Amino acid sequence: MDFNVLFFNSITVVIHLLVFSTDSDANCILPPELRNMDWIYNYTRPDNNQAVTTTLRFQNTVLPSPSSINFNAVGTTIDAWTCISNLTLSNTEFVVLFKSDVSYTSGPFSGSRRLYLCMKFTKVTDNLFYFYLLSDVDNTIFPNERVFNPPGNSIPADTDPLCSTFCQYSTEPKIRTLQKIGTIDVVPIDAALCTPCESPCEEQVVTCPDLAVVNFTTITNQTGTNDQDTITYACITGYELTSGSLTRQCMADGTWNGNLPVCEIVSCPDLAAVKFAKITAQTGTNYQDTITYACNKGYTPTYGSRLTRTCKADGTWNNDPPSCKKSHKAKECQQPMDDTAADQDQNGDSNVPDSVPEAANVDNLQDETKDKQPASESSNDSNDDSEDDEQQLVVSKERILKSDFFVNTILRLGLLPFIINLSRSAQFQQDNDPKHRSNLSKRFMQENQINWWDIWPSESPDFNPIEMVCMMKQRLNKKKLSTKNDLTSGNFWKNDLTVERCNTFIDHNFKGITSGCVYWWTCNRDLPKKIFPENQGRGH
Repeated sequence: MDFNVLFFNSITVVIHLLVFSTDSDANCILPPELRNMDWIYNYTRPDNNQAVTTTLRFQNTVLPSPSSINFNAVGTTIDAWTCISNLTLSNTEFVVLFKSDVSYTSGPFSGSRRLYLCMKFTKVTDNLFYFYLLSDVDNTIFPNERVFNPPGNSIPADTDPLCSTFCQYSTEPKIRTLQKIGTIDVVPIDAALCTPCESPCEEQVVTCPDLAVVNFTTITNQTGTNDQDTITYACITGYELTSGSLTRQCMADGTWNGNLPVCEIVSCPDLAAVKFAKITAQTGTNYQDTITYACNKGYTPTYGSRLTRTCKADGTWNNDPPSCKKSHKAKECQQPMDDTAADQDQNGDSNVPDSVPEAANVDNLQDETKDKQPASESSNDSNDDSEDDEQQLVVSKERILKSDFFVNTILRLGLLPFIINLSRSAQFQQDNDPKHRSNLSKRFMQENQINWWDIWPSESPDFNPIEMVCMMKQRLNKKKLSTKNDLTSGNFWKNDLTVERCNTFIDHNFKGITSGCVYWWTCNRDLPKKIFPENQGRGH
């Protein structure tokens, strides 16, 4: 028997036995779109760069024989493959490793060898895939193709790392496509091989769920809802963070770190009791709540004192605690002195006689008005609802009543605190005395936002109660005083304009005006109208 014939016959027997030794227990999962389907397979041969179009069928996890991917390895035909491993990179990208069902040997001492196909797939649509064979070209098989062909004495285990063991190459492979028969889907122009093997072409975007609306907050900044995006909150005015996080970040696991912020209304501390004052109203101690005080009977707010306080957004009360001091009424009306011609300066200043006595300090006056009122003239007090309201009488010691004193002492110390505590909507009126009309006085009204009647008729007792105290207009008319001596005589003051009657006028004015500025000498400029009857027909 010819030895050569015997040798080849023995090889034939060996190959014949190995054909039936295929792997059927693969640990691999293929996308369902690929399975049990014939695909149009387009590629370029690496050995001669010729374009090839054929069909390729995936039967579950195998490429059944005769597969269009087939080789001749030293006389052995290899045309059936089984998937032994896969790696999912994204929803559309995956790596699959096929192992040849048939082994081959290059000689009696070379050992059995297998071929491996490492395919990196990208799904374009259900009808179209493209892939790359991630191996260098093996020139020992025909046709030359990109397969992994390990030496017979170094066969890797099926469980070895996929990419680092089976999918190595030194020259970049060309694209191959699988298209479902009868479809016309097109490969994108930006289709490319993404490296390394385990790297997807498109990173999977991790998205966190939208967050619920958080009460009492606003979103000041949000970069998105993907991985590493942030959302930043701020408590609305009057609210503060009590728990949770004002900034949260989307994490790689699709959740937001931290907890939802909890903002609660700001609370102000309880206030200490105020001396000589009582609380007339309080809405609470939270943001924008108010507390309102009233000075006790016989007391009045000091200059600049505010009777209402509001809880602010920073948890503090606005304004200082109110301050109340003892208030007084005029003890009695003073007898007017001789009239003296007074020049008016540009600021509305007027000169008064040297004989004007120094007025008593208002803080030393005693509250005797009520005690001195005749019962017949004070009966209207029984219906007065403002028994706790006290007024301040400001009396000038200056010999010359100038605009700066009028503004900085009378208006600033007397009028302004009352207007602030009363209401900014209240209207203030005074007569046309030059000091009242001076630029300094007007500027004060404007700067302090006092609602002021800029034009007001002089000597209008119906609307200007101060006229009733200063000039006692009606009584002067009844007496028909015609000379200065008539006015300054003691009989008029002893018998007619008595202390009791003067106090009655003052009490009446205290009910109508909270801050009265009484200057008896300012009447001197108007006395000629009372002395000379021809000056009285002017509509007053």
